[in-house]
Amino acid sequence: MEDLDEIVHEFLVESHENLDQLDSDLVALEGSPGSRELLGSVFRTIHTIKGTSGFLAFGKLEKVTHAGENLLVELRDGRRKMDLPTTDVLLAMVDAVRAILGAIEADGTEGDVDITPAVEGLTAVLENRHLQAAAAAPAPEPEPEREPEPEPEPEPEVDEAPAPEPAATGAVAVATKPVRVRRKSAPAAKATPAVDPSGPSTPTEPPTAAATTQEPSVTTRPGGATGAAVPPASTETDDAVPTPHRPAETISAGVKPSDPAPAAQPEPSEVATRTAADTSIRVDVDLLDALMRQVSELVLARNAISRLAQAGDIDLARASQRLSLIASELQEGVMKTRMQPIEHVWSKVPRMVRDLSGACGRQVRLEMVGGDTELDRSLLEAVKDPLTHLIRNAVDHGIESPKDRVAAGKPAQGVLTLRAYHAGGQVVVEVTDDGKGIDPDRVAAKAVEVGLRTAGQVAAMAPADLLQLLFLPGFSTAEAVTNVSGRGVGMDVVRTKIEAIGGNVDIESTVGRGTTWRLRIPLTLAIMPAVTVECAGETYAIPQVSLLELVALDS
Repeated sequence: MEDLDEIVHEFLVESHENLDQLDSDLVALEGSPGSRELLGSVFRTIHTIKGTSGFLAFGKLEKVTHAGENLLVELRDGRRKMDLPTTDVLLAMVDAVRAILGAIEADGTEGDVDITPAVEGLTAVLENRHLQAAAAAPAPEPEPEREPEPEPEPEPEVDEAPAPEPAATGAVAVATKPVRVRRKSAPAAKATPAVDPSGPSTPTEPPTAAATTQEPSVTTRPGGATGAAVPPASTETDDAVPTPHRPAETISAGVKPSDPAPAAQPEPSEVATRTAADTSIRVDVDLLDALMRQVSELVLARNAISRLAQAGDIDLARASQRLSLIASELQEGVMKTRMQPIEHVWSKVPRMVRDLSGACGRQVRLEMVGGDTELDRSLLEAVKDPLTHLIRNAVDHGIESPKDRVAAGKPAQGVLTLRAYHAGGQVVVEVTDDGKGIDPDRVAAKAVEVGLRTAGQVAAMAPADLLQLLFLPGFSTAEAVTNVSGRGVGMDVVRTKIEAIGGNVDIESTVGRGTTWRLRIPLTLAIMPAVTVECAGETYAIPQVSLLELVALDS
């Protein structure tokens, strides 16, 4: 039984990691529908989860992944093209799988998780070609009129009576080869004449959907930067400016006419549920081998010191020096096992931005730079919520609607950039948007209006100090509260959580050009080398990474 529990635990850890990657891959695949590599990665992941869930007798999990696999087979075989509805139902499948995994982790069973909407959505999209054929099939209805053909006086309709037979054949061809009615930039109605050129046209899909939906695209930039653009669900298509075709590295998307993406979820709670993946770290075997060798050396050095200490040998100092060196190397190795690239947190961002832009009616291109920057695992967990709040705020309140951006002389598509880098013994994480920026005067007026400051106080404050008011609890400059943000809670959470791990938050904003939120985070919460200094009877410890030079002064 313990062996089975261990298998389930490993399955949960691996599946949670795979789901985060699935979110990114599906959004990327929406932007690059022809990428065989992305499609193969998605297919292999779903197939693996399905196979293991069948072995472990998780029926719901097997059923929903099987439905998703059926749709992925059509994509892989070229019978269907990745489009917005397909992406939506596949992402809904990922959400259903994540919910089931959460239930399994909670009590070992799949619980009462309802997979019906996800399975029905996948099936509906999968069978869409049959629905199209069924919609076009009524065109050959004149066929029964062939019975009066023997009448002595043929009419024009009789001369054309045989035409419905080829039409029926064409309908079968569409049903068996749906690749001929793929959604592309042209309206789907163009595929209808192939079914019945002489009969009334029956569109295979609503023309409005074809006219207002752009195919998204995704890419990874050189140097580890990833670009992604997200489809909004706004109806402001008349004002949207078409985005020029980008290389295969950028994610871009258009406007979805209805049913906004399900991103309008409550603000992240203060107490997040930790999954198996959150409490597990996969460590390279070579690193573990090196740690074991260092531990062995440490034990030998310790034994040597014990013997020398007992005998009073003069070589004690030499052995002690060796012990110190080994201990330092061991400490460094153990710390490395806790370090992980920040891209592990960023893996969920493309999906988040895609859904948020859909809910808020924005066009957003996501760029991520410095994803290989490493942080202590515990710190990665601590920055998840602050990053989520900043991203939600940037999409909802920072980046303008396509209509407003065009009116301001900007591209209809906004840019949201995540950047991470090392600076002064810290990791700096920036969230930058090219939106409307934050007006200090408006912040001052709002602070006076809600009673946080007096008119005299704000008049004496510098613009940078006024922006710091945004971090006060309950303060918000949003004109309206949405289900995404605007209640004045998010920025308070950002500062509280970052300061709790020894970091700080800065903000820079230029009206009309955009805003940058800058998180400064310590590399690790573990022991770090420092230089101790005594001054005026007080002892201070200065991290070595912060020192440039030590100068000895003559007394």
